Amino acid sequence: MFSADLYASDRRKYQFQTDAESVTAVYFKAVAFAFQQGAALIQCVAIYDGAVCERQSHQAPVKVWHQVDHRAAGQS
Repeated sequence: MFSADLYASDRRKYQFQTDAESVTAVYFKAVAFAFQQGAALIQCVAIYDGAVCERQSHQAPVKVWHQVDHRAAGQS
């Protein structure tokens, strides 16, 4: 079981959990879920081991993805 916190460009937080074979599979399932819920742009995805309700307050994510705005960073 994995869970994910997704943060959208409008500062909304989406939580998702699923059984998956890999962290990458969780990422794709979680992003699809957030878009179904109305998210337009995901800025950050944090994936954790275990269910949302079982997370410890100090638990670090297994993997974090950040959306980078290359124009804001001065890159093309």
